[in-house]
Amino acid sequence: PRADEAIPDAPGVDEGSEHKTEEYELLPSYVLKASGEKLGPWTFARLMEALATGQLQRGDRIDFVGRGMQAVDDIEELKRFFPAITATTGKLAGPGQPDFHEQIGAASMLSILMRVLAQRETGVLFAERADETGEGGRKELYFVGGRLHHVASSNASELLGEYLVRRGKLEREELDLALAVLPRYSGRMGDTLISMGLVGPVDIFRAIREQGRDRVADLFLWRGGEATFYRGHTAPHVEFPLDLELPTLMLAGLEAAKPGDAPMDEHRQNVDRTLGPSSSSSEAPLLDGVIWPPLVARVQTLVKQPMKLREVLQAAARAGGLTAGEVLRGLEILLAARLVRYEE
Repeated sequence: PRADEAIPDAPGVDEGSEHKTEEYELLPSYVLKASGEKLGPWTFARLMEALATGQLQRGDRIDFVGRGMQAVDDIEELKRFFPAITATTGKLAGPGQPDFHEQIGAASMLSILMRVLAQRETGVLFAERADETGEGGRKELYFVGGRLHHVASSNASELLGEYLVRRGKLEREELDLALAVLPRYSGRMGDTLISMGLVGPVDIFRAIREQGRDRVADLFLWRGGEATFYRGHTAPHVEFPLDLELPTLMLAGLEAAKPGDAPMDEHRQNVDRTLGPSSSSSEAPLLDGVIWPPLVARVQTLVKQPMKLREVLQAAARAGGLTAGEVLRGLEILLAARLVRYEE
């Protein structure tokens, strides 16, 4: 839907749904893990957190609001969360042989996104974190025609409601209320918030796009893990397709990983090397028609002819408007695209 279109209330909500809402709010749920561990009593909000973090998985059973024990993925109100959130619990297992596989880091994420862009790929990228921080994390990035279509994350802080609270668009008490009635809207947080009048449709649409950007940028901060791409696989039903351009996400990722003038340390050894436009590249024709962010386009105009990196930075300083860090982040994108290169 367009940002200026209101989303209709979820189907099937009638006068009797008020009683159903009270049922979700008042009756606790109990979980029997596949390991035999018993958990609960849990509120519906606590169940949502367990789904988001992977604590609740396929194979677990749950007495959901007093209905009796059932497999968690057989429960209508909960099963829709599994394709996007918990399909990647544990070790990621993709649909067959991957089309390519990379170790995760800022440089490799830039390379991966550039490859998806150049080939106009449609498929899914599974990313699983494993670094020295000990933090886990799983994300699924779905692409259509070389554009970002959807991102799913196992990080509870990256759920839409939590994101809106952090951005000051929603109060914590309002989020708790929305979680309590979420099943009335088939688990769709965006629809729930709009129908309750807590957040407007334009703000929801904008937040979902910004959230998608930030979820991808976060991958550039990972210092270990694996990324695996499967061509031709599309996302399950998505209420708000992102349709985000990858060059903007590349720049956001580099800004997160290397803020301010941080890139200077990495590029200091190259200041006297000569840069120039690539004379030929197998990638260049594939990138015809790509609209680069203004910052990247400006850096490209600075490297129309061979010159030392030091001279590029000096030219940018004279022209004004770009810091050294911005020039170097733009340059990293152009190098990854093979539109410019260092002379040997």
